[in-house]
Order: sequence, then structure tokens, then C-alpha cells
Amino acid sequence: MLTEQWSAAVGAFDRIIIKNDDVRLRQRLCRNLASLQTHRKDIYRTLIDAEPGDQYRLVPSRTGAVTILAKVGDREVKMSADNDPHGAVSAVMRGIDNEWKNGVPLGLASIGDGYLLRHLAHHPPQLFLDKQHAIVLMESDPRLVLACLAIHDYTGPDGPIEQQRIRWYIGDDWQQSLREDYRNDLMLLHPVVTVRLGLDSRAIDEQSKQVLIDIGNWDRAFQTKVDAHTQTLTRDRLVDLYAQTPSRPPRVLVVTTRFSTVLQYSARDTEQGFRQNGWDTRLLIEPSPAHGMNRIAIRQAIAEFKPELIFLIDHHRAEYGDLYPKEIPFVCWVQDNLPNLTTVKAGESLETRDFALIPSVQRYINQYRYPRRQCFEFRKLTTVPVLPRNRETQGDDLVYVSNWSKTTDQLIAESIAALTNISSQAIATSAVQKVAQVYRDGGSLDSQGAVRRVIGLQMTSAAATTFLSQLHERLNVGLYRQQALSWAAEIAEQNGLSLAIHGNGWDDNPQFAKYAKGPVKYGPELESLTRRGRINLMLEPYVCIAHQRVLDGLAAGGFFLLRGNSPTTVLSKMVRLLDRHDLRDAQTLSDVRSRLQGDDRVAFEGLVQMVRDNDAAPDEFDIVTSVNDLKSAGFLGENGQLLTELHQVGFSGKEEMQRKILHYLNDAGARTRIAEVQRSEIVARFSYSSGISRLIGWLKQTLSQETLTAMRNAS
Repeated sequence: MLTEQWSAAVGAFDRIIIKNDDVRLRQRLCRNLASLQTHRKDIYRTLIDAEPGDQYRLVPSRTGAVTILAKVGDREVKMSADNDPHGAVSAVMRGIDNEWKNGVPLGLASIGDGYLLRHLAHHPPQLFLDKQHAIVLMESDPRLVLACLAIHDYTGPDGPIEQQRIRWYIGDDWQQSLREDYRNDLMLLHPVVTVRLGLDSRAIDEQSKQVLIDIGNWDRAFQTKVDAHTQTLTRDRLVDLYAQTPSRPPRVLVVTTRFSTVLQYSARDTEQGFRQNGWDTRLLIEPSPAHGMNRIAIRQAIAEFKPELIFLIDHHRAEYGDLYPKEIPFVCWVQDNLPNLTTVKAGESLETRDFALIPSVQRYINQYRYPRRQCFEFRKLTTVPVLPRNRETQGDDLVYVSNWSKTTDQLIAESIAALTNISSQAIATSAVQKVAQVYRDGGSLDSQGAVRRVIGLQMTSAAATTFLSQLHERLNVGLYRQQALSWAAEIAEQNGLSLAIHGNGWDDNPQFAKYAKGPVKYGPELESLTRRGRINLMLEPYVCIAHQRVLDGLAAGGFFLLRGNSPTTVLSKMVRLLDRHDLRDAQTLSDVRSRLQGDDRVAFEGLVQMVRDNDAAPDEFDIVTSVNDLKSAGFLGENGQLLTELHQVGFSGKEEMQRKILHYLNDAGARTRIAEVQRSEIVARFSYSSGISRLIGWLKQTLSQETLTAMRNAS
């Protein structure tokens, strides 16, 4: 112990056969110091260098649990409320129960007798995804901490020493250390609620609040730098920087959060796409599960990085007040039809330098008044991994990947609950049961329009559209995919094939638990799985080129069979019709109608009716406009095709699914050939590099048309 060999001291104490309380105390202290020596070197040094003193003694409380007796002048004070350490912890937890459950950042003003710190470390709240509860321990007296180290074992992955979500500030200079940490990392979470525990807790609490004043001063300094930067962003300057050969690499700030299942990966890939196009990039994301995105961290990034473009997914500039300056072009990539995006208020919030990437521009223009000038038709993109030299083939016959593993009963119950928030419970229940009955009868619904007809929805208001969209996404898509998945299971059983279902929760679904293989990590692990599988399955009622799993899987070199659906069929036929009649310059349905006659006109009107049948709001959608938007954005092939040999890899029912599974399992050459040609198309049209390149070109063209009047309005 004298030479600070704490681990060796712990081992020496282990060899004592009969241990008394004093031995256990010393061993516990050594174990804690050994852990601090490894995991928190600065705190360890502060404790070891502390002046010795006799102001703290370990004594039994009235319940028998050891507490700390502090000498204060001529009196002695026990450091647990009501002389009951465990009861005191329970009382504190009752008082902060709501904040604790919601992960509100917590401060401990003094360590007290250490019981609360140990409880909080060993009992973290269950938060969204991997988010962790941030705790800040502040204690001015190292000797009190040493006393606690003799009472409690703080070691191990579940203890407060190793858990980095718990930040320690100990000693006379604790406040300065706290201030320096915040200055170096503004995503650190400052305590929102502080629990006062020790004799100096009031002073510690007041000192911690002084740091907030410093943070406010830093924020104002950042704002001054931001204002200076925005003055340089003239139209001509931006057009120069967005050009193919700019005077210097332009800068893009991509903002996201680690507390999302998919979007953080899309944001990372977007940043890489800009980098591949010659831009300087910065990805702003929480560095750990105990960090949090906040306004000052964002403002600091803008002030110091000085971006010429800000990029977010599923959020508009207006949602953040004045945080993102109007002079900096701002792109929102709409990947999900979320409530914050699907309102007239959201559409009207877009100002001159606000741009929206949307998978169906005209819907947002017609329904939510998004400005046409600032909307760009955009589809999902994918990363393009480097393929291994030798093709991986040691996989299952059939592979399906999805986290939508809920049972039919769970889908029904959750859908009713969600839709009741939009309409009455009676209407929600009726709609859900009508959709479920279709599948019980062996049928299926492959579009929102099909769902609309089944439930008898006549309205086309925004509320009705939201209701229909929620019903389709929450219930119908799940029933549709699991119907085809049950076909795959039957085919596998009848033909002695292996079926592997990867994702969370499938082992809890009785219908498919037999085939559950557990989750698979996004990235190289999923890519390898896709290449190894002989046949990957896409079973959802989406247009194939709009499905992220298909894009990622084809880019990874996998072979897919795709369940056909009306939206894909109609879009393919319409693209071929417009190309066949050389109507590539037609902009609307009216343009085409005026130029087709006879049987061609009849065929065209048949397709238009199919579009209406498929659509959620048929009177607000022009299929010709949609095709042209896709073409101009570069998401259709040279001949207007969605995907080469799409008809060869599609199936509509169980019999066709079985026929194609057996055919391609016996023709590895065909699988390889189709996978290679489809991959080349995905690389050309749907890679992040190519998609971002087209986006930059569109932004340059749009900015070059910016008028001085518009700029004055934006300011």
C-alpha cells in the first residue's frame, strides 16, 4: 500500500483466511484505488495527494449500515438523513423519480456517504436506444471521497469508477476542471437537477451554476463569429464554391444524432458522399451515449467550421428558431413522412435558402405548400462497399432481414392505439380489423390506395391522409411482408431449404421463431450476410428502388427476389409508355392526353386509373410529373427502367415465388450475372457519391437564379 501497489495489496488481503471488518475495509479501499489508478488517473492523483485529516470516521448507523461521522467544529454530524443510509437513498429517489426515469442530467453536490452514487451507478434508467443517464459528481474534499471508498465497492463495469457517463470532479479545483471540460466539449450535459448531499453541498451547487454563466458568454462569442461568416455568403460566392472546379473546397456541416436506428448511418454516408465530391466535411454527432446535442455545440460548430451548407435529415431550419442562420443554405432530406414535415406550416416555413430533398416532390407541393423552386426529387442512397476477391457462398438458401418482428396480434393492438390518437377508437378499430380480415381471408393489400378502398375512406384531407399512411405503415406493411414470409417458410419446409430470418425479436414470434438467427449489425456484417445468402428476399409493398435494404443489398453484391406490387408495376409501365411514344418532354398528364390517340390513349388511361387506385390521395398526384422528376434527378436508367431484369426476379404469389426460388437455386450463374448488372446500376444512380453530386449541381443551378429581392426577404 505504501508504494501504491493497490492490486497487489488486494491480493495480499485475499490471502487472509479470517477477515474482520477492518481487513474488508482496507481491501475495499485498495480495490477502489486500483480501479481509479487505471480508469481515472487525475482523480486518483488528487485523492493520493490529499492532506491527511481526522474529520471523518466510519460508524454504524441506527440500521447497522456503515455511514460517515463528520467533525464540524465542536460537533459531529452523521452524513445520512435520519441516520439511515438506505432509507435516505430511497427518499431521494422518490423525489427525483420522474427526472431519473426520463434521463434528466443529474448533479451530486458532494458525495455524502456514497450510498446514492453507488445506487445510481448500479440502477441506470432504461432510456431510448443506447442513451445513458449523465451524472456529475462534485466534491471539494478528497478525504470524504476516500472515506466513501472504504465503505463501498465502486469497481467493475457497473460501478461509478468505470462508467464514463458518471463524471467526477474532486478537490479544491473541481470547479475549474468542470469549466475546462465544458469548454472543450460542449455536448457534455450540465446537471438539470442537483441533489445536495454533504456539508458543503450548497456552496458546491452555487459554484456549479456559475459555469452556466461562462457557457452563456461562450455562446455569445460564437454568435459574433457566426455573424461575421454569414456576411461573406453572397450568391456569387456560393455559386463559385458549388461549381465543379471551385476556388477552394466548400464546407458542409452534417448534423445528426446517435440516438436513431438508421438516420445516423445515412448522415455518415452523406458526409462521405460530399467528401467524395471534393468537399470539406464535418459530422456533428454526440461522441458518447451520455452526451447530448444542444444549441451551443451546434453554434460552436458553425462558428469554427464556417460551413457553406448545412445538412439535416427529417428536420427544417425553422424548427430551431434562429440557431441556423438564413444566409447559409440549408438542406433537409425528407426520409420519413413525419408530423413536423407534413403540414402547411412546415411547407410555408421554407425561405429562400431552405431546400428539401423529397421522395415525392409534387405531393409536398400540393398538400403542404412546399415551394417548387426549393424541392428536389430524391430517393434513398446507399454506400458501395468493396467486394471481396472471392465471392462468398457459404450461406443459407433464403435470407430475410428485418426488425419488424411483431406478431399479428401485436401489430393490430399497436395500430389501434396509434390510430386512436388521430381518430376515434371505434373508427381506428374498425379500419384495423377490416385490413386484418383481408389477410385472414388469404388476400393482400399492396398499396395505400388498396387500403383506402378496403376501409371505405372517402376523405382526402391532411388528417385522413395521415390516418391512412399510419394504417398502411404500422399494420398493412407488416401483414404484407409476413404473409410472404410464411410462404417462404412453407417452401423451405417442403423442399428441404434453409431459411434464415435476421433481426430483433423474431425468436419471440411463434410463427417464425424456428428460423430466427438474431440481429445483424449494419455495415460489413450485413453486407457479408447478403453476399453469402443464395437468395435474399424483399417482401414489402414498396417500389424496389425506394427500399433501403434492396439498395444496400444490391450494392453489397447480393442477389434478390422481390415481391411484386402495383406501385412498382404501374411506374414501370408508365415509364416504358412515355419512352415508347417519345413523350420524354411531357410534363403532366394533360400534356400526354393531348398527344395520344386511339389504343395508345386507352392504354394510357388504363395506367392512370391504376395509379389512382394505388394512391392515397389520387386527385393530388400526377404520375407523369413524378416520372419526369425522377428522370431529372437521375434516378431512372438510360431507357427509363427502374432496374434491369426486374421482371425476372419478381414474383406475385406463393406459386411463382416457389418456382423462381427453385430455378435460381439451381442456376448460380444467373444469380451472379443478375446481381452484377443490378449492382452496376445501383452504383451509377443510387450511390451516395453520385446522388450527392447531382444534388450539388442542382443547388448550384438554383442558387444562381437567386434574386437580390429574394435575398433581402431572406435576411
